Amino acid sequence: MRADAVDHYHWMTGAQFLNAVALGQITPGPVVQTVAVVGYAAAGLGGGVLASAVAFSPSFAFILLGADRFDQLRGNRGVRAFLDGAGPAAIGAILGSAVPLAATLTQVWQYCILAGAAVLLLIPTPRPGPDPAQRGRRGRGRRARRQPRRADADGRRRGRQPWRRAGSGTGT
Repeated sequence: MRADAVDHYHWMTGAQFLNAVALGQITPGPVVQTVAVVGYAAAGLGGGVLASAVAFSPSFAFILLGADRFDQLRGNRGVRAFLDGAGPAAIGAILGSAVPLAATLTQVWQYCILAGAAVLLLIPTPRPGPDPAQRGRRGRGRRARRQPRRADADGRRRGRQPWRRAGSGTGT
């Protein structure tokens, strides 16, 4: 988008495009806002409205028409595998677009904020533990579960003994 809006068609400068991306990041729907600003730069108010409609319509239609199928998709192993791989791909795409945008920075304070944000991203954060309501059921495998007591061949009740096979009587 930057190559077309700034380099090819010259609708806006690199700094204006960076401002459009920043506006998109602080408001809901970052791509829609950025596209609206580029559309406004290209063709005024009508261009901004048209660009917003074109950018927003597919995702709106997708959610509107597919909402009842999301629970089914969430349970599908193939879809889960795709979504697990989409996260790192999205991070790569964000980094791929951040490098050219960082090259258009012009003020020292902008570089300081960028460096500070990069340092903050590198600080490890503690992961939250399990939900207290779930704590009693998580983290215990089969061995930790209490086995029911059974009567042996001689009538005594004992817990499960791993060296004795079920149905083997006295274990000899």
